Amino acid sequence: MELIASLKQRFEAWGEGSLSHDFQLRVIDSIKPALSMSIVIALAFYLDLKQPYWAAFAVLMMSFSTSGQAFRRALIGIPGTLIGGLAALTIFSIFPQQPIFLFPVLILYCGVCMYFLQACKVNGYFFFTISFVCLIVITTAIPYSNEVFVYALARLEETCLGMTVYAAVTLLLWRRSAWPVLQKKVSEMTDLHVELFKGQMRRVQTKSKKEVFSLQRKAFRLLDKIEELVGFAVTDSYPVWEKRNDWHSFIIHSRELVRAQLRWGWVVPELRKGYMKRCLPELDVKVRQMEARLSGLKYGFHAEHVKNMPDPIQLDHDKEALGRLPYYLQAQVIVVQEAFNEMGKLVHAILRYHCFFHDDSLEPPKPFIHKTVWELPLDFDYLVRAFQSVVIFSMAAILWFFLYPPGLDNAQFIQLGGAFSLISVFVKTHEPLRDGTFYVSAALIAIVIYVLTLQHLTTYFGLGILIFCVTFTTYFVLIKPDQVLFKLAIMLAWLSLPKFSNVQIYDFTTVLNSGMSMGLAGILASVGLYITSYPIPERHFLQTRRRFFNSAIFLLQIMPRAVSGKTSLFERIRIRACLQNFVRLPQTMLSIAERMDDSRLQISRNQVGEVIFSFELLGEALFYLFKTHMVERDVVIAKELSTLFDDWRAAKISVFKEMERNVASPDFDLAQIQTNIQRRLEGIQEAIERSNEKAEQAGHAFNQQENKVLYLLLERNRGLSNAIVEYLQASTSIDWEEWAQARF
Repeated sequence: MELIASLKQRFEAWGEGSLSHDFQLRVIDSIKPALSMSIVIALAFYLDLKQPYWAAFAVLMMSFSTSGQAFRRALIGIPGTLIGGLAALTIFSIFPQQPIFLFPVLILYCGVCMYFLQACKVNGYFFFTISFVCLIVITTAIPYSNEVFVYALARLEETCLGMTVYAAVTLLLWRRSAWPVLQKKVSEMTDLHVELFKGQMRRVQTKSKKEVFSLQRKAFRLLDKIEELVGFAVTDSYPVWEKRNDWHSFIIHSRELVRAQLRWGWVVPELRKGYMKRCLPELDVKVRQMEARLSGLKYGFHAEHVKNMPDPIQLDHDKEALGRLPYYLQAQVIVVQEAFNEMGKLVHAILRYHCFFHDDSLEPPKPFIHKTVWELPLDFDYLVRAFQSVVIFSMAAILWFFLYPPGLDNAQFIQLGGAFSLISVFVKTHEPLRDGTFYVSAALIAIVIYVLTLQHLTTYFGLGILIFCVTFTTYFVLIKPDQVLFKLAIMLAWLSLPKFSNVQIYDFTTVLNSGMSMGLAGILASVGLYITSYPIPERHFLQTRRRFFNSAIFLLQIMPRAVSGKTSLFERIRIRACLQNFVRLPQTMLSIAERMDDSRLQISRNQVGEVIFSFELLGEALFYLFKTHMVERDVVIAKELSTLFDDWRAAKISVFKEMERNVASPDFDLAQIQTNIQRRLEGIQEAIERSNEKAEQAGHAFNQQENKVLYLLLERNRGLSNAIVEYLQASTSIDWEEWAQARF
């Protein structure tokens, strides 16, 4: 230990003042996997394990920068390996000599695992492990069906060895905790909360929504990153592990605060009305207090900070001024008041969490929003990626079963084809044809290294130095995010083609055949991914656009039945998927737009951003319209009002159907649409007044709660109609028909 500490101090002193911090981290992150791989191969040889290079694979899949990531992967990778081995034994024992049944079952199993790999953001590696191990064990045991248990046991032993060695090296040498990174991201999240609130307040004067929704996208992305970092920090930072439940509760409250600020944005137009100022005279003062409290989250994380702000900021109405208003206007005031008070409670909760994380003397906060029970994740994109994996694996299986490429190791070919189908989901890229060149280049590089070096080695010591040098060079040179697949392919080829063992025989033919097998499997995987993944971004964007409109049509059509509770199980599942689409598809469009070629766009990226922003508005409006209907479904709406809302809904459905059918933007008269919207608004407001008058004359006047529901429905419908207008205005700048002509 003293020797390690001394060497570590010398290295840090050598780099201090002469090397940049980024360069030092680059060297460190290359030394750790190289050293771990050399050690684990040596131990595997010493223990005479069946497939020594499998232990090096475990190091390869764990080689990440922070110790929390490495430890967490070890904690979920070891049980994942055990379950994957058991799955392999089960599947193989049922179809030992029947590949025509064996591989469909294996492919289906891997496809299900790939779906949940994407759905579980922090622990997705577990599902990659159980599918990858099952694949490796079965394909390795194909020529030796009586040794499948031996291979499953060997895989478990060597995975445990590789993960343990890498975790030990990470712990002892240049350990980097996820805790400082988490603190930095939380600080950024605090700044976003402040900016989002200020942006909403500026909307009162500017009426501009673009800045607000830009901040919203950043906030949700950052919260996903914080949730991931908490999962890593729990495994390498005791303060985070000790308060892990509070950290997850903090994320839930932060996410809800972002949504609450967005809901506040829907009532911002009402703040300009005179009666709102009279009924809420303290609104401006409370807004400044809220802004000061949000800004104060960045300073003074101590007990005195909590003592100075013991209660959440709450807004009260003037009872006398409120009493002079008709019920439907009273409802508007109450909605604004409740929206503000909801933000006040959430800001106060987040403040207490901030202070509690930095001061152990404080009592743990009591959450008022509890984590929802786990539900089956529903996402069409996850299904598409899993389907792509299934197609690629199926193509490899069909080629292996019917053609048996001459001179190739049959079992290795099907193993590589399956591995690439899993890697295509685990390492997401958007250039499948380039990925094929990566696999072919990696095979050629591995063959050249093998021919030039291994035939001249005579000792384990020389082999260890060679493994260290190859690994260090690969990790040091391929450092960029878009090179991760190339790095993985080189290491995969370098470790597997020679098939290191205690009895190493120089066999150029075997290595050449293995390299050809890897190149062919890589090309097959890239072609399959190209065909199934819409690699041309314009076509992918149009596909996503159609999905969005299809979800909108279904949700609006099913809404009356959903409110009455007459939907089937399948319809309820699809409703959940549609609601998730409204949140996720605009983010998907944004990532697609980033891949588009400027020369192909023929317009500025800002104009594309405006279209995507209009989808953000549409998604938010549809989501909250449905939620409002469902939350208030027990309130009876007068027949006249119900008819008006149904007519408005039918008009929106016809517009969305036109958008879904036509690639080009529909030729609508925007001025006429805006006039119709205003006419409908005025008609519904008049109908609300008439309904109140009739109810009062009949002796059962509407109360504030009933009028609040009517007002919310009116505002949600108005928000959706205005969002449609914004989309139509923004989409006229794009030549959609030109995008649709893009071909493979």
